[in-house]
Amino acid sequence: MRRWPESVTVPLTVGFLGAYTTFSTFSYETYTLVRTIGPRWPLCTSRCLWLAVFSLRSPDTRSDDERLEQAQAASGLVALMIAP
Repeated sequence: MRRWPESVTVPLTVGFLGAYTTFSTFSYETYTLVRTIGPRWPLCTSRCLWLAVFSLRSPDTRSDDERLEQAQAASGLVALMIAP
């Protein structure tokens, strides 16, 4: 039996596993959200649609410094939200 070259199988395997874990996490989080919010399903639907649209956005063109600055600002905001 003829085997595919490693330069083909490795990216395909990594891509498949990455897509599988991303989809399973999305499914689990959506299921948990539906169980948590109960009859407020429009909230869940809008969240799912928002995530699907957001995942199709254009590639990030910011510089590394801009990304770092935004990440630091976001982590500071999270710290403020959970601080007692």
